[in-house]
Amino acid sequence: MAHVVVADAAAPLLRIGGMSKTFPGLKALDDVSLEVHPGEVVAVLGHNGSGKSTLVKILAGVVQADPGAVVEMRDAAGQLVAGPAAREELHFIHQDLGLADILTTVENLGLGKVARGRGFAPVRAAAERRRAQRLIARFGAGFDVTVPVGKLSPAQRAIVAIARALDGWTRTDNVLVLDEPTTALHGDEVQVLFEAIRRVASSGAGVVFISHRLDEVLALADRVVVLRDGRVVAEEPVSRLDHDAMVTLIAGHEVADLTTTSQDETGAPVLTVTGISGPELSDFSLSLRAGEIVGVGGILGSGREQLSPMLFGAQYRSGGRVEIGGEELIPDDTVAAIESGMAYVPADRRRGGAVMEMSVRENLTLPLMRPLRRALGRLDGRAERAETRSWMSTVGLRPPSPEQRLKLFSGGNQQKVVLAKWLRVRPRVLLLDEPTQGVDVGAKAAIYELILAARRDGAGVLLCSSDTKELVSLCDRVLVLRDGRVASEIPRASLTEERLVRDELALQTDGGDAGAEQDTQSVNVVPSSGEATGEAPVDALPGESWPARLRRAVAFRNISALYLLALMMVVFALWVPDTFLTAGTWRSLLSDQAVTCLVAVGLVVPTACGVIDLAIGAEVGLGAILVARLLVGNVPIPAAIILSLLAGAGVGLFSWLMITRARIPSFIATLAVSSLLAAATAWISSSEQIINLPASFANL
Repeated sequence: MAHVVVADAAAPLLRIGGMSKTFPGLKALDDVSLEVHPGEVVAVLGHNGSGKSTLVKILAGVVQADPGAVVEMRDAAGQLVAGPAAREELHFIHQDLGLADILTTVENLGLGKVARGRGFAPVRAAAERRRAQRLIARFGAGFDVTVPVGKLSPAQRAIVAIARALDGWTRTDNVLVLDEPTTALHGDEVQVLFEAIRRVASSGAGVVFISHRLDEVLALADRVVVLRDGRVVAEEPVSRLDHDAMVTLIAGHEVADLTTTSQDETGAPVLTVTGISGPELSDFSLSLRAGEIVGVGGILGSGREQLSPMLFGAQYRSGGRVEIGGEELIPDDTVAAIESGMAYVPADRRRGGAVMEMSVRENLTLPLMRPLRRALGRLDGRAERAETRSWMSTVGLRPPSPEQRLKLFSGGNQQKVVLAKWLRVRPRVLLLDEPTQGVDVGAKAAIYELILAARRDGAGVLLCSSDTKELVSLCDRVLVLRDGRVASEIPRASLTEERLVRDELALQTDGGDAGAEQDTQSVNVVPSSGEATGEAPVDALPGESWPARLRRAVAFRNISALYLLALMMVVFALWVPDTFLTAGTWRSLLSDQAVTCLVAVGLVVPTACGVIDLAIGAEVGLGAILVARLLVGNVPIPAAIILSLLAGAGVGLFSWLMITRARIPSFIATLAVSSLLAAATAWISSSEQIINLPASFANL
């Protein structure tokens, strides 16, 4: 039963009091109190592990608080309501947004909602599209709501998540909780999201904004609440704070800025890239030396996001060469890249950087198991645990729990584990993509020290980042990408945040661009084919040579099944040559497998389109029965075959309309079609076997 508290005119929308949460061996929250008022954006700050995520999980009902905690929300009558009813007007947008990538904006907005059709009438697709467009237009956005959200930009995806969270609000004075919503956003995308948040607050809602990006907090929030070790240690208006003051409140002490110097002595080139291209990258070349940190900057869409996965083989590249220590890497082969001494820390650690359901120990030792195995290949558990403890101490993992699943750690500690598992293999080339994205200032400093340690150990580091301060702090030189090409290279002596921003956006100072051009160097950038001599490249467009494409096509890893089939055929040919290598055997094989081959070919198209066709077997059965019935009725063979093919085309058209127009999932649509075809087959055949087919058809 809800408990009602009479509120005064200045009552908050949300009041949290005495909230604590104890896990085994850990006090995650300790007597936390917080208020959110109408039209207010409250930023909750703290280092990783300070209790921010636990607070959100308790508010969302995922985790139960310790006894004594109070959560009160103001209802429509202006009264504070405590109990289960208090959470009805709380709406959440989590860091991963919670969107289904394969569904459209329209479908994502409808998830969890009651269908808006009338009675048994289907939902009108056009009306739902118009409704989705109105919802996103509230935030100043306009994009195609019928494409899968996985194809939208990060900012557009964030707006879809906000629109879904706000959809169905009966009052404007609700509370929206955003947990690290800008993690995957950059530049203008952040401003688009901020404008959407400001519109929500201006309508009278309260906003709880959790972020590690302090500049964003200064730009958006009205008030700051700082958590440290589960307790509220500060609560101040943003107007009284600056960046350094917030850093001090979060860390509990002043944090000195990281200052690095350029490596005086670098070794031989460990990574040489010549003329690689991709969807957003064109003719990129680079030489990276041992003990050198080279940064790559650029706005979203400049090609920066594609570079690291392309070099590692996790993303397709067209043409060019990638060499490690003079040895060329096989394109699109991550195993070969790892074996050659390359390591890759991706921007999205949850999807590509680690196995979140595995423990810290399993993640740390996964890339290199050989040193931990005994004579017969058995894993040495004692050695694995000792190795794990050593690396947990090196990276300062908190809490130091080797058997705890990685998903239960804070973002900063997860990133430490991802970085440590690759540093453990002592890579020759370390590719870093947004290495400090979504981590607090303390964890960021620790990660920077690990990167510098890798450089001291002789690794060549390629750092792709949207954080200009990070590039300036760590890099010996920075390549700036613009429109998929290297627009400039800035040496350490000329490296400033202002210079990076100017080059990324192609801006000119009042005095022109001459000074900047004089500072720009081309040291260690390898010219692509024909560039150094002034001769035209061999190919007019950057692409892969036909021999290279052929080698890729016939690589064992791509068509291993065909190689194994060929091996089996050779074995049978040698074993029983008089029986296997005969025309009768091959004729029998082809005859027996003809239907299977046709079905396989028929499944290729829907599978390539990303849909499931469960009606293929029923379609084949209907076609066979229909041809047989027509032939028994003395219809000429060509006409019977054509009529059967037309019937199949009609079935395909009907399925297409159900999936694309009625928006019925392919699994359900084709299952229904399969049932209809089974009934039609039984009706045509009268549930009897059809015999006496023309001999000419049997021969055919």
